Amino acid sequence: MPVMVPWHRTRPTSPRGRQPLPSPTSRTISTSRSPRTKVLLVLTGLFLVSVLFGAIPRFRRPGLADLELAWEIPCSRPVAISDGKILIAGGGWDATRVASVIDAGTGTVSTLPVPIPDHASLAGTGIAWIEGRTLFFIEADGTRTSLDVSPDSFLLTAFETTGLTSLVLTHPKLAGEESWSGAWSLACLSLQGQRWSRDLPGIPVLARAGTAGLLVGVTDPASGPTSCIYLLSPNTGQILWSRRLGPGFFRETEFLPSGDVFVSWSSGVLVLSARGELLRQYEPKESIISAAASATGIYVIEGKSEATGGAYLTAVPDDARATWKRRVSVPALVKVKEEVILCLERQKVRAFSGHSGEEIWYYETGKGTTWLLDSGILRWDGQKLQLLRYRFHPD
Repeated sequence: MPVMVPWHRTRPTSPRGRQPLPSPTSRTISTSRSPRTKVLLVLTGLFLVSVLFGAIPRFRRPGLADLELAWEIPCSRPVAISDGKILIAGGGWDATRVASVIDAGTGTVSTLPVPIPDHASLAGTGIAWIEGRTLFFIEADGTRTSLDVSPDSFLLTAFETTGLTSLVLTHPKLAGEESWSGAWSLACLSLQGQRWSRDLPGIPVLARAGTAGLLVGVTDPASGPTSCIYLLSPNTGQILWSRRLGPGFFRETEFLPSGDVFVSWSSGVLVLSARGELLRQYEPKESIISAAASATGIYVIEGKSEATGGAYLTAVPDDARATWKRRVSVPALVKVKEEVILCLERQKVRAFSGHSGEEIWYYETGKGTTWLLDSGILRWDGQKLQLLRYRFHPD
């Protein structure tokens, strides 16, 4: 049975008035699109619109920040650093040297015409250090006071109350005890002598003074080690409350602007009220390297070095569920400023949005030593000390 093949008749151009049949490759193809093609076109259009209007911010490449230089001071070496003040040494590398104190925010330098040792510390409004069984304290006007202390004492902190300077020290309960285990004593001294003393079941490794009291972190190496946090009355040394933290070493511990207590150690993070009540908690899957908190959440760096799996900066809001993670390089330190998360890595500072985790900018610190202060990024290259202002927006 013959098969009818359609063709188009045209004006005769061939000897027989017919055109040859079209080849399979030249036949007209239907212009109707398959459902799969339509879906791909729609997704492509949505992606282009999202990029155009910034709906996918993480695809934007963070810029290298050109940070403002707040101040620069020649410095042979910083001796002690806090958020508000920086103790530097002038002159050569002798055992003692003239001290200068820099206001971290303004760069104002105050020089004390008194030699200080290399292990001196900022202590309230002055400078303090221990030599043998004597504690030396130099006030801002250069007045020098010496106090007798117990053998093997360590200075933890100093604070001011109603114009009275108090210094908090710790030492083994038994004089001459070589072991780092067992009970240690915590002593609070004024410039006139000892105010109070209290024995604690472990080694006091940190102390922070705030409106709620004196926060003391204690580690007992003989039991794991395990750590515990205490809140003491700064006037009497009475224990107001305590909380056992479990295994691990302390990381960052401080009073938040709200008056709450932020405690982080290698195995967890807690936010406690001034009365010791649990407000927020985070239990990491990996060891905590650094942690910080704000009014809206907790930010932790947890993990290991790149050779053993890598570390991550994790954002944890009030409901204790991680909202975003960013890979970081260790060693690393995290700090929160105006809802911008600052991460100090090796020769680099990276800034992330606290809400989305988008990387806003980065700054290459180069060689030397870098600190993150409340007032900015502090850098020391071996010859000069610089403070660079933070940037809180991408532009």
